[in-house]
Amino acid sequence: MMLTTITLSVLLVLLTSAVLLATLVGVVTGLLSKMGGMTGTSAILRGGVAFGGTLTLLLAVMTFVSTLAG
Repeated sequence: MMLTTITLSVLLVLLTSAVLLATLVGVVTGLLSKMGGMTGTSAILRGGVAFGGTLTLLLAVMTFVSTLAG
């Protein structure tokens, strides 16, 4: 099946939105960790883990929905 330009544009918007949301979650997690008394390095690592986990979850949900769509 050939993907149209509109389909590719929607896919790009969804992927960009997923990355931006994961970035926001990672930043907030890192800042809250730092405010909670963690060292800077630990807060950065915690934010990175939250970013990776959120992005993986969002991509898995998008893959699942695409399989339902056909």
